[in-house]
Amino acid sequence: MSKRRNLLDSAEKRRSLQNVAVARGRLKGALQDVVTHSGDEESGSEDDSQRQKPTRTHGGSRRSRVAPTSVGTDSIAIPHQTYIMKLFDRSVDLARFDENTPLYPICRSWMQNQPRANPSRVLRTPSPVKREYNPEMTEQYRNREIRDVRAMPKPEGGPLERCPSPLACQLESTKERLDLSRSEEPMAKEALMAEHKVRWGQVRNQWQSRSREVGQRYKGSFDLLDAMLRTEQKEEA
Repeated sequence: MSKRRNLLDSAEKRRSLQNVAVARGRLKGALQDVVTHSGDEESGSEDDSQRQKPTRTHGGSRRSRVAPTSVGTDSIAIPHQTYIMKLFDRSVDLARFDENTPLYPICRSWMQNQPRANPSRVLRTPSPVKREYNPEMTEQYRNREIRDVRAMPKPEGGPLERCPSPLACQLESTKERLDLSRSEEPMAKEALMAEHKVRWGQVRNQWQSRSREVGQRYKGSFDLLDAMLRTEQKEEA
């Protein structure tokens, strides 16, 4: 049974890898056709581009048509040459991109599946809300003065380094001060362990102190999240 399961798993992996390779090949071929197609359109006349018939290639169905788009409400409509490619169950207008466009915005437009939508009207991801320093934000939320929290308060003070400053013994232990020619007796195991325990205890305390300092900057956010959680628990109860 285990051998049969392993064979099935390996077959599924090979099948999935083949599907990914086919999809990549289709997208690469479609982008190459777009570059060639756009070059042919620039050399041709405007009337020929408007009378162009639908074409079909290995990358999916592609249709070229002139769609009027406008920059503003009072501006004259500017013809937009579309070049729609259908890949699996979604479509994308490749005429909106050039040969230097990264793959991410093309995939994002393909996921939106709105090839004929006006690019200026396509909904974009909202920009992040600017965080402001407000130490009274938690009390305002508890008093219902603020009901909709869109961003956490800005941390207190300036940024801090997460790594603490080295100890004095660490600053003294440099390679320039290292003396390998001294003829001292080696330390006993108990004395060496005691010295290491003292040193690394100081290092641990310094790291814990820096961690508390960094966390103190976000105390307002922690208190606000705690207040939001408690309010939600009361409403569900």
